[in-house]
Amino acid sequence: MNNPKIIVDLDHFYTQTQALAFAMYIDPNQIGLRIGLSLFVRTGPDIIKHLTKRGFQIFLDLKFNDIPETMVRAIHSLSHLEIWMLSVSAFSSTKGLHAIRNYVNTMKHSIKPLLIAETVLSNLDPQDLNEIGFLPKTEIQIQRLAKIAFRSQFEGIICPPKEILGIRKIPGIEKDFLLLVPFENYSDKRTHQSNRILSLRKIYQNGGEHCILMVGQEIIHSVDPMQHLEDISKDIPNFSFS
Repeated sequence: MNNPKIIVDLDHFYTQTQALAFAMYIDPNQIGLRIGLSLFVRTGPDIIKHLTKRGFQIFLDLKFNDIPETMVRAIHSLSHLEIWMLSVSAFSSTKGLHAIRNYVNTMKHSIKPLLIAETVLSNLDPQDLNEIGFLPKTEIQIQRLAKIAFRSQFEGIICPPKEILGIRKIPGIEKDFLLLVPFENYSDKRTHQSNRILSLRKIYQNGGEHCILMVGQEIIHSVDPMQHLEDISKDIPNFSFS
């Protein structure tokens, strides 16, 4: 199966029962699912087993950030699960990212997770970065961390929409380097529909052919989630559900 073009974030649910009930309305052949820190802490790995049995590709977004040995042991503990994609903080350094890359390469499972680096948390602005001692310009910080991820042979990064073009212009980074793009408030009624469509198409005009959209609350609160996802897919150039 190819990589899904859209991932729905399940981390907005408070219980495993709620998340699994919602997943009944989603086509596993078309849509991937994200499990983040809060849902994973509530449910443990059990929810991943349930969802992979249904055929879903799971992005486990825990943003591992620790010494290399600890992260490798943690990923080893998850190796019995069929995880499609796994996130690691790029702040773990080249040493940490290389340790995880090398471990995943040696896994004997038929399914090895794609490795995705978290660059800068979406809620951090330049003032926050400056306060903790990082570069004042967010885009420069993201580009620097993207280079570390690429050199560490990660498959991609989590990337804000406005940073896509900058990442695609970095010399040496291949065009098929995956960018996971958080795209919230697609259905915000305060935003005119044409503006929403333009913002989505701009993502793909700026090098989004190897992007994966991550959507959340607007889908899980929708009356018809799958129809809503199909509506989004219509605004993605050269893509439609089969």
